[in-house]
Amino acid sequence: MSVIFEAAYNALLTTWPHPTRVSELPTPYGTTHLLSHGVEDGPPVLLDPTGCLAGFRPGYQSFLKPT
Repeated sequence: MSVIFEAAYNALLTTWPHPTRVSELPTPYGTTHLLSHGVEDGPPVLLDPTGCLAGFRPGYQSFLKPT
């Protein structure tokens, strides 16, 4: 990751709700970087800013099921 991108990313992250939990989710397609906010027992909401989930139709629901 470039130094400029990382600085901009970290600066933007400080504007997000706190606390922010950072985790890595291993998948068959590689590791996914996750930012989690809110209460642990609240309903999950997945924000996909890339729109990539549309490419998984009709199987995208399996990614959203709790494990």
